[in-house]
Amino acid sequence: MTRPRPSAERVPMAERFRLVLKVWGIVVIFVVIIGGIYMGIFTATEAAGVGVIFAALFAMFRKRLTWRSLWESLVETGITTGMIFIVAIGALIFSNFVNIAGFTRAMTDVLAFYDLSPFQVVLCIVLAYLAMGCVFDSIAMLTLTVPVVAAILKPMGVDMVWFGIVAVIAIELGLITPPVGINVFVVKAATTGISVWTIFRGVMPFVGAMLVLLGLVLAFPSIANLVPSLMGR
Repeated sequence: MTRPRPSAERVPMAERFRLVLKVWGIVVIFVVIIGGIYMGIFTATEAAGVGVIFAALFAMFRKRLTWRSLWESLVETGITTGMIFIVAIGALIFSNFVNIAGFTRAMTDVLAFYDLSPFQVVLCIVLAYLAMGCVFDSIAMLTLTVPVVAAILKPMGVDMVWFGIVAVIAIELGLITPPVGINVFVVKAATTGISVWTIFRGVMPFVGAMLVLLGLVLAFPSIANLVPSLMGR
């Protein structure tokens, strides 16, 4: 006898559009941040501060920002920042250890022995990111691997802007793929009455879409370089 799988409650399409309209503030913040960066109004680091200011203004406008919620936000920000610094410091130590141990040179010799093209090397790294995404956090993966792979790919003439976009797509894809997609378990922790496998089935269309996107960016690097090339003119 098989147990019935719990399913999420279906929401009518009209209700979905109504709920989407309620997050108009997030759309405004996104447009301001991304538009400001690409128009050269502020840098990416300054954009973070601008985003915080706009988020605080929206919270005050909706009367949801209290002294208690502000304090809780500051405490949570301090904890998250501390975690990121621990990961960053560990990644710095690890990258220095890798360089001193000669791992980068050894990997370069291996690639030269098998006569792999730069594109084949990027494919191998993408597959590694997909596997690591099932276990590691995205920030940890980037900080741990970028110093190593950059030292390998730069001498091969790989466009690092293109590779950066490919790496982010691959890492985010790994975070929602079964059986250990970390983001899926984050959603599971925020919901009740829905099994993790139901959530995995729900994200499968997004997995397919991201696979198509990853394939397009790998096959046509000009897609990733379109906006940076326009900014350079």
